[in-house]
Amino acid sequence: MCDRRFLDQTTFGVYADDDCSDIHPDVIEAYGSSDRPEEDDSDAEDEDEEAIREAIEEDLRPSVNHTSVQFPDRRYPFSSPMSEQVFRESFARLVEENIVPDGLGVLEGEWDEDGYPEMEHIKFASIFSRHVPELWDPGAACSHIRSLLRWMAALQSPPSSQAHPTSFDKFLSVTPSQRETARHPVYYFEDGPIVFLVESTLFRLHPCLLRIRSPLFYLMLDPAAPDILGGNDEGKSDDTPIEIIQASARDFECVLRWMYTPESVGAPWCQDTLIAVLRFAKKYDFPDALAFAKSRLETVAFQPVPSLRLILARRHTIPDWVRPAIRDLIRFPVSAIPPAHIIDLGVHTLHTLALAKEAIARLRTSLTSHIPSVTHGIRCVDMKPCQRGLAFCWTQVNVLVHNTGVSLTASDVMAKLDEGAISGLELMNPDCLRATLNEIRPLFNQEEIVTMEWVEKLAQI
Repeated sequence: MCDRRFLDQTTFGVYADDDCSDIHPDVIEAYGSSDRPEEDDSDAEDEDEEAIREAIEEDLRPSVNHTSVQFPDRRYPFSSPMSEQVFRESFARLVEENIVPDGLGVLEGEWDEDGYPEMEHIKFASIFSRHVPELWDPGAACSHIRSLLRWMAALQSPPSSQAHPTSFDKFLSVTPSQRETARHPVYYFEDGPIVFLVESTLFRLHPCLLRIRSPLFYLMLDPAAPDILGGNDEGKSDDTPIEIIQASARDFECVLRWMYTPESVGAPWCQDTLIAVLRFAKKYDFPDALAFAKSRLETVAFQPVPSLRLILARRHTIPDWVRPAIRDLIRFPVSAIPPAHIIDLGVHTLHTLALAKEAIARLRTSLTSHIPSVTHGIRCVDMKPCQRGLAFCWTQVNVLVHNTGVSLTASDVMAKLDEGAISGLELMNPDCLRATLNEIRPLFNQEEIVTMEWVEKLAQI
């Protein structure tokens, strides 16, 4: 065994315990060896290493022809809390409306035959790409989009530049692919400097008006804002318009009519056009247009039926419409609700609405099931006329309370009793009438209490 080991060492040699064994001899000759006897102290060894490092840096210095490139700050890509707020509000709106942009690989139609891709390459320059961590669950689309856009914003806005808040819609306003488009016959102004595409309709508009009317467009169309997508030509021609996604060309047209056309010379507004203004103004932040549409739709001439009002209030987040619409809907005949509204309201709402109507119907039945007793005053000399008058009056109260064709609440009927507007009350002694009405008033007011309880339950849906 020993002979074999000795033969191996003499034939192939012995590994030297040398720290420079993996360094080329020319490098050792140029900068010197770091070998030192073991008795040398560590301070001298550190000095030699520092000298070698400085010598290498000095030799490489002529090869460095520029200052170091400042990389974008990827920790916080927003220039101010305001820009972050715009991003978060826009992203929350997309999540709420279940809008997932195409081109990011998160839509099912963009997957390959193996299903959701394990890895994606995001190009941020002509020759560079970046790996995105695996997203195994398609439900992670929201976090995918959020991280992607934050990362894109960081790449496009280096800390040294004057960053500017940009709306989320700006990220999605990509140049559309080649498809058939047509100019709007009215709202395509030749002197307009910016072109929008909504569905397949082109609008050439004046950005100053849009910026005045909408804080969102104020940020998106600010000349100082960096071009996140589309380059400098975005919106300059029909070939490179700014596309407003998830919007109707008719809705946009109605908002432009509100902006450009004075009401005195324009066509009369109708409920459909006002709802179109409401829809677009709420989504793209036109506060004055939203207030205009809301105020008009609250008038008797344009007010939608309760079912549609509740649908609009929920869909476009109009809290001050919810409870009044529910209250009117409880009194509204179910047979009069359009089938399309029934689908939009949902099963839960309709079931709760049916329970509310049943509870109120039971209360009304108990209220009118018997004629209340007359509370006679001390100055009443003949009780029979009072009893006959109240009995005759109560037959009409039954008709008013249970008549499905007349939208009267118990409080409305009580108001008629107080006014003496129901026949038969004139036969009663005034003192007896006043005392009797005070006795039955809490019973009529009970319906309002029950109604408001159900309104609150429906408002939570």
